[in-house]
Amino acid sequence: MREVTFEIILSWLAVASYALAIIALAWGVFFTKERGLSASRFLVFWGIALHGLALALRWYYVGHGPYTTAYEVYSSNAWVILAIYGLVTLRMGRLLPVGLVVLPGALFFLLLGLSKYDGQPGLPTAFHYFWLVIHVLFIKLSIAAILVALGCSLWLLRRSSTQLDSNSLELYNYRFMGLAFVFWTIATASGAVWANLRWGRYWSWDPIETWSLIVWLGLGLDLHLQRFFGWRGRRAAWLTVICFSFFILALFVVPFISQGLHTMYVIGGSS
Repeated sequence: MREVTFEIILSWLAVASYALAIIALAWGVFFTKERGLSASRFLVFWGIALHGLALALRWYYVGHGPYTTAYEVYSSNAWVILAIYGLVTLRMGRLLPVGLVVLPGALFFLLLGLSKYDGQPGLPTAFHYFWLVIHVLFIKLSIAAILVALGCSLWLLRRSSTQLDSNSLELYNYRFMGLAFVFWTIATASGAVWANLRWGRYWSWDPIETWSLIVWLGLGLDLHLQRFFGWRGRRAAWLTVICFSFFILALFVVPFISQGLHTMYVIGGSS
């Protein structure tokens, strides 16, 4: 119980760090304060360290990766999103303002996970497959990639941005949408392999699988229209917003109204 308490304390300290990072970033971006940007970057990485330690403790206590309950899935989603954002901004510092979209999204995931904390359940039989780890990992990576693309798109739609020129935003939007497409493709394929190992079928057209295909088609259409039909600027940005809405429907809305294994991730069902 003491270890569990320490895990939760670390998670809430990460919440505080991320929240302060959002405030510092907004101050730095909207009031052109370099100190705000620097403080935000430090707070993000400090939060990632605290959050990562909490997840590592969870992994150690339960004996498996953080991917079997609503708390584990949402919390690890947040960590992967912020780890990707942190790496991206280290390499491309001009994308730091995109955190005004990425950071609140990741914080939402973490708070949602903490609201569904359920102790340390054992690993269900359905999860005893390597392919599930691949499936979950690439879903997280695809969420991170599309959140960065969404941040670029929303910044582009502001028109008044002075810190990021439109050409850079369009390029980063296209690249991260491409990454989201690749990651989602791997996630869908590995999920099908896992389903076959577990239930003896690759695809059954249940709501989750159907919406997974819709998301994949939406991402592919977005890239196709940008690459071959010259959709740039605000049109490309709106395409990303639409694709992101598909993600929201597939990952949150559909599991609420359907029954299946994925439902536990959203409503916190028993494992």
